Formats: sequence, C-alpha cells, structure tokens
Amino acid sequence: MELASSQFYPKKTIKHFDLLPSTNDFAMNWCQSDDLPPEGSVVITENQSNGRGQAQNKWHSEAHQNLTFSMIYYPDFLDLDHIFALNMLTSLAVLDVVLAQKIPNAFVKWPNDIIIDSQKVAGILIRNILSGKKIAASIIGIGLNVNQTIFPPELPNPTSLQLKTHQKLNKLAILNQLIQAFETRYLALQSGNYASLKANYLDHLFLLHQKHSFVRKDGVTFRGIIVDVRDSGHLLVDVDGRIQPFDFKEIGFV
Repeated sequence: MELASSQFYPKKTIKHFDLLPSTNDFAMNWCQSDDLPPEGSVVITENQSNGRGQAQNKWHSEAHQNLTFSMIYYPDFLDLDHIFALNMLTSLAVLDVVLAQKIPNAFVKWPNDIIIDSQKVAGILIRNILSGKKIAASIIGIGLNVNQTIFPPELPNPTSLQLKTHQKLNKLAILNQLIQAFETRYLALQSGNYASLKANYLDHLFLLHQKHSFVRKDGVTFRGIIVDVRDSGHLLVDVDGRIQPFDFKEIGFV
C-alpha cells in the first residue's frame, strides 16, 4: 500500500498486513523493540481479528472494507496535563475526513468517537508509553468504517461512509486524507496551538450545552448538560446546577 509522501515525516515506515490481530498491539511492541520506528510510521491491516477499543472493548470490522490502522508519534513536547490533546486532534482529523465527504450531522462524541446522525462511524484508541513526566511514544489506533454496509446485530448503532454517501469510496485516498489531516493538526499543536485545538473540539462536540440523559457506571440514570471538557479529558456536566467531572467509562450516553 502506497501512502502519499510527507514533507514532515519523510522517513516514516509503512507496515501493511493482510491479517493482523491488532495494529495497536503490533505498534506497541514495535515501539518497545530495538528497531524503533520513525515518527509518523503506520501499521495497517486489511483484516483485524482482535481489534482493540476503549476500556478493553473490541473493534469489529469487516475484512477489506474499512480502515484499521495505528500511527506512531513521539509527542515529547506535550506535558501530561495536556495529554488529552492527542484525543482531540485525532478525533478532529477523522472528522475532517468525514466532513470532506459532504456528510452532514457529523460530530465528535466524547471522548473521541465520531458519529453521524448519532451512529458511530469511527473509534479511536490511544495508548501512551511514558518516560518520567514525558510521553515517550503514542500509538494512535483508528478504526473508520468506510465501505461496510452490513454490521453484526450486536453492535450499537454503527454506520459507514458508504452508507451515508451512497457510494463506494477509495480507502487509500481516505487514508491519505486522514493522515494528512492528522499531521496538520499535530504540527499545529507542536507549535503551541492548543487553545484553538480545544475550541475546535468543543465546536464539534456532540450535545454540548444540550440537556440529555446519562447513565453512571453504577447504572443510575440522570439528566444533565455538557458544559466543557477539562484539559485532563474529564467531561464536565451540569447536574441540577452543580458541575460534576466524569472520567472515561464513569458516564455513558442514554
């Protein structure tokens, strides 16, 4: 698979597999080997048999129809207090590609799912290797449903770009667009453009400033209004006039 050349990461290595259990696991092991991958390197597979999602969830993808890949970067410029910036820029890069297909009603659903008409089209898993108080490496896994049209019934409300555009799309072209969008936003963050990144994330955040039903991890449901996201990634929800922070998997959308 040939990716478009990058003026910023010309030494990147592409590892393309027909079958791989998990691109994220492969990339993690690669980063911990003696043969350290160049920044911007990509691990991609046509068929991912054991894809990883957030909090030990699985990512299901039909072989040869979608994009399942992981990118490797070394954001040592980013302090741990702003580590959620990687989630924000990755989700916005995926959203850039979705919006480029002229698809309406696309949003980022906290923390970093991409939804269209409240249906999930992409998921993101970021795993970091830390060295002291620095991020030594980030493995950024992305699953984007491109041309899949039939999904297992147990999946909660999935969709794909083809289902929304009513046309089969070129996966390689989509992949190149996505990597370019990511690199553009990554370099902007590296240049200190954090404030505009967060503002852009909030501009596209699903249900921001809207009353909605949520469920806590103990099963209790409640009504609240998303008002902000902390730099740490905690979701801030106004519950009866009191702002409450929630970490990943402490709260769900009903």
